[in-house]
Amino acid sequence: MKITVEIIWDKEQTNIIGYVQVDPNTLSKMYSEDGTFVWVQYSNIPSMKRILYGTQIATIFVTMNKEKLEQLIDILSLPTYFGHERIVMDYLIDYGQSKDYIVKKDKKGNVYFTKGKIKEKEFYPCVCAHTDSVFSEHKELIEQNLRKTIKFVNKKLIAYNPLTGNRTGLAGDDLAGVFICLQMMEHFDIIKAAFFVEEEYGYQGSSNCDENFFKNVGYVIQFDAPTSNWYTNTLQGLKMFSEDFDDKVKPILEKYNVDNYSEDPYTDILALKEKFDFCCANLPTGYHKWHTNEEYVDIKGVEKGINLGIEFINKLGLEKQVYIADNHYDFDDCFIEDEICENCGEELVYSLENFTFVGKCKCGFIKKEE
Repeated sequence: MKITVEIIWDKEQTNIIGYVQVDPNTLSKMYSEDGTFVWVQYSNIPSMKRILYGTQIATIFVTMNKEKLEQLIDILSLPTYFGHERIVMDYLIDYGQSKDYIVKKDKKGNVYFTKGKIKEKEFYPCVCAHTDSVFSEHKELIEQNLRKTIKFVNKKLIAYNPLTGNRTGLAGDDLAGVFICLQMMEHFDIIKAAFFVEEEYGYQGSSNCDENFFKNVGYVIQFDAPTSNWYTNTLQGLKMFSEDFDDKVKPILEKYNVDNYSEDPYTDILALKEKFDFCCANLPTGYHKWHTNEEYVDIKGVEKGINLGIEFINKLGLEKQVYIADNHYDFDDCFIEDEICENCGEELVYSLENFTFVGKCKCGFIKKEE
């Protein structure tokens, strides 16, 4: 698919700093008095008429169709922060109801979709994503019901804060995952989806999920792995899937050149794996430089996540993929070696606070591990 964009140059007119999509039907080709080729936008509407040089308009080719791309940009523009997911959840509820899905919201604020009916001895495939981010500056956007400004830069999607004009975190972690889950709901006739709040600081949403929703689920696929080559093998040392499950999906991963089996700290499927006896997986979603203002989403990476999800579900079907894990160890053990108080020799109790491991002792001693 090709889209028409206005090229945004820097002040020196030497470097491209972004793109803004425009409707090609609003553009007309003309020549100025000196013979220079220009574009005229809204030539028949004097109040909106603009003259653009030929170097300001370009055609970009993208593989995602226009409707999907517009939805991806729409979702990425939603501001969200840990504990402040209202705008995203309202969007999801409205979307689910417009599609006639069964839509539920639990006491914690998590939202659930169900589509289709299963027969006896069948189980739902389920996809999930989290809806929060780490970007506290987005709270002001949420309060004012403003959206982030999404731009194309070098075939990547990035975000700007409309209040400051500065680059801001895109929250592709995990709004890109939210988008992919909606694509899965659209593609399959029988499927469930869960959208969790408060993942970023300790997966609080999934830890307090509606357990009844998952009683007829056969397996869960989360879309929260970064880049295009990342597949979660363990979370806090807990294996997410059985050998049989791995044997079924490994050819799909190989087909899409996914060979980075990662040992990760946590995401929502950790809470689900601790509660239930089905297999879980976490697939790459196409976001990069997460948790920074330089975060971006690669459209091809998002499409790869969609294709992986479709092929996983096609392969696994409506059967239950059973796995009872028994090799769990604490998150602290993954990262903290010295757990003894320097003052009294007692054991420190660690917690994750704003991306810093903080060890506290009864005597009042505090140790931080960056």
